[in-house]
Amino acid sequence: MDQRQYTFYQTRIPGPAPGGSLLSRILRLMVLLGLLVLGFMFSLVLFAVLAVGGMLLWGFFWWKTRKLRQQMQEQGFPPPPFSSPTEGRVIEGQVIRAGTDKDIMSEDSPPRSGGAG
Repeated sequence: MDQRQYTFYQTRIPGPAPGGSLLSRILRLMVLLGLLVLGFMFSLVLFAVLAVGGMLLWGFFWWKTRKLRQQMQEQGFPPPPFSSPTEGRVIEGQVIRAGTDKDIMSEDSPPRSGGAG
């Protein structure tokens, strides 16, 4: 390879330009950081617009199907999951037993219903 071809290929290598003054490097860094901040700002705006649009779409769908839900409830279909119960009571609790089954079930106590034994 002669000197002319070597110089041609050497100048065509991709990558940052070698050298440059300190001021030009600082200026490039400031431009890069500015573009990065602008990119984050636009992405946040885009995500906010998509979130609001999704909530509006969900609200529109919910509003348009309210009569259908009422008709289904009048016909006897069960209410959708996670809806508030209209009647009945929900009792939640926790039971902690100390001892074994032999300690709890003695010969004097009546047998448990619904189980084997």
